[in-house]
Amino acid sequence: MSINFHHSDERDPMTRGRIIGERWREAIHGTAKDYDWLFEAAELDRHTVRTIAEQGCELLHGWAPELAGELAGVARGAGLELWRVAALNCRTEILVRGRIAGLKECTAAAWLPPGEPPRALQTWDRIPSISNFTVLRHTSPEELTVTWDGERADGWLEVAV
Repeated sequence: MSINFHHSDERDPMTRGRIIGERWREAIHGTAKDYDWLFEAAELDRHTVRTIAEQGCELLHGWAPELAGELAGVARGAGLELWRVAALNCRTEILVRGRIAGLKECTAAAWLPPGEPPRALQTWDRIPSISNFTVLRHTSPEELTVTWDGERADGWLEVAV
C-alpha cells in the first residue's frame, strides 16, 4: 500500500479542487476505472450511474456550494466529466441500487466534547484491490482544519477540528 499526502493552503474551493485533480490525476482515473468495474458487477448501467451521480451533484450544490465547486475543480484538473467524479463521491448511493445492494461502505461517527468544537468522522470500507491511499489537508473558509483521506483521493475521511 502506498500513502500519498497533499496539503493545501488554497482557500478557493474550485482552485483547490483543480490542483488536487491535476496532482492526483492518475490515481483518480484509476479509482474511476475500479468503480466502473464495481458498478458493472452490480449490474448498474452507465445511464443509471450517471443519473444518480448528477442528482447527487445537484444536491451537493444546494447543500454545500463550496464542496460542489471543489468537486468540479477536481473533475477539471483530472480531465474527467463532472458526473464521473461525482459518481465516486455518490458510490454508496449508487451501489445500493445494484445487484450487490448488501455491500456496506459507510461508517460515520461524531464526537461532541464539552466546551470544544465537534469532530466528525466518515470513512468508507475499502475495496481490497485498491492499494493507493491519499490524505488531503486544507483549512476551510471557517478556519477549520479539514483532513480527507481515502482510497486514491476520492473516498475521503473528513475530520474538522
